[in-house]
Amino acid sequence: MIDNIRKNYIYNLCYQVLIVIIPLVMTPYISRVLGSTNLGIYDYCLSISTLIVTFSLLGIGNYANRQIAYTRNNKESLSKTFYEILCGKLFLGIIALIIFTMVCYFNRIYFKYLIIFLVWIIANILDCTWLYLGVEDMQYTVAKNIIAKLIFVVGTFIFIRDKSDLSLYIFLFGISVLIANLLAYTQVPKYVNKCSISFKNMYIHIWNSFKLFIPTVTTQIFLSIDKLILGSMSDNISNVSIYSNADKIIQIPLSLITVMNVVMMPRLANEFSKNNKDKINEHLINSAEISMFMAFPICLGLFVVSDNLIPWFLGDEFFESINTLKLLTPVVIGNTLIGISANQYFIATNQNKILIISSVCSTCINLILDIALVPIYGVKGICIATVLSIIITVVIQYHYMNKQLKIKSIYLAMYRYFIYSVFMSLCIFFITSKMKPSPLCTLLQVVLGGIIYISICIIKKDKVIMELISMVKVIIYKNKG
Repeated sequence: MIDNIRKNYIYNLCYQVLIVIIPLVMTPYISRVLGSTNLGIYDYCLSISTLIVTFSLLGIGNYANRQIAYTRNNKESLSKTFYEILCGKLFLGIIALIIFTMVCYFNRIYFKYLIIFLVWIIANILDCTWLYLGVEDMQYTVAKNIIAKLIFVVGTFIFIRDKSDLSLYIFLFGISVLIANLLAYTQVPKYVNKCSISFKNMYIHIWNSFKLFIPTVTTQIFLSIDKLILGSMSDNISNVSIYSNADKIIQIPLSLITVMNVVMMPRLANEFSKNNKDKINEHLINSAEISMFMAFPICLGLFVVSDNLIPWFLGDEFFESINTLKLLTPVVIGNTLIGISANQYFIATNQNKILIISSVCSTCINLILDIALVPIYGVKGICIATVLSIIITVVIQYHYMNKQLKIKSIYLAMYRYFIYSVFMSLCIFFITSKMKPSPLCTLLQVVLGGIIYISICIIKKDKVIMELISMVKVIIYKNKG
């Protein structure tokens, strides 16, 4: 059982490493070729498309993942669940296409760009990788995602040459996802049989998905609404790309942490179906400690390296992204904590009410603060609103989780890794503060920070690093044998 968790974690980690590498290669190129204005248009249109997909599909992928985990031990029940949810998703997809077409018609300014996102929306409607996530067989999901990324990267470097290629860039983004999602269906017969379905059950799944919808898509809503409001209320559309690129830089290392959410939620859901509360607590604490071990050095490390990173990584047009990135760094800690409480525990244990309370409160506050702060502070206002909204979500969710589980060790881990990370960050700052921005300097900062942080953990005999060292030793001994 633990081996399966580790295997799935490794599969997803390999993909997340690719997700880290690809932006490092693509972003410096695309930010210079398309420029801040074109990327602002791209991010603005993507936020509109994402909102429509998110609201129309009711976050059914998250619900489907959980339901597959509940029924995976019975192939007949699994098959019925899969086809009923798939039909429900296709039905919701038709609604999404109708709404999107209407939005395109009324948005004349960016119509020619929005309409191309239709390919990406169809790709999301047809996505079936929630089946593989639910049965905890991540290799097909990872393979599908890798194919999509590689098609997009290769196509970008071959076909995107100047600022007039924005439309083609959007099409490449959509078609790469569509091809990969269609390929994912080739392995579906391995897990499900042909069977009759109940349309009544299909509508029940849609309704249950709606009940899970608000709490599971809060982060997506935050990002999309932020960009939409910034693009609508700001004088310069390039402000959207200033904010979006800073957020993307944060998401690059954060993706290494969110692997735990993808891997652990189906496991916790399965343990919940067996009423194994002790196992749920054990798995959650272990997952949380590993996540905190990574989150704090990433958060404080990004704050320190931002002055050096932005100028060479994004170019002169994105100089304002430096302060934006610094303001957004607390998002790393906040989203990691929400990943533990919401995406792993509350979703797995079907506690929708708690998720809805926290999500509605934070989303409303985020929206109010966005509208109030953007006209005055612009991009900085969006950052402040985002961080405060995430803090509210964390406070509410951990108030309830603290009543149900013994999570004192999570708080102790946060304190411990915060101290280690502060020392690491101060060392990086004093050693590299007078160096000029360059890829070599950023690499030195990352390597130096990693060595200092890991050394502190080894000296303190930290639980996570000791277990990691033990795993490496086992692998080495096995290979020698």
